[in-house]
Amino acid sequence: MSGKLFATIRKLEGFNQHNLALKLGVSQSLIAKMEQGERTITEHMERKLLRELNVTPEKLAVIKLLIA
Repeated sequence: MSGKLFATIRKLEGFNQHNLALKLGVSQSLIAKMEQGERTITEHMERKLLRELNVTPEKLAVIKLLIA
């Protein structure tokens, strides 16, 4: 997952970086670094993001089309 996709999902689901960090149990600076491409988004983090924000595979496919 790219940082751009990560940020798009966050914004579409109505979270700022701080609130998403709290929900995922990580720091806001880690969220910022992942979105900027300074830190790798692991498969575990990707699954956690999608699960915690209830992003279905179908919704993910639509979001990917929006940012393509």
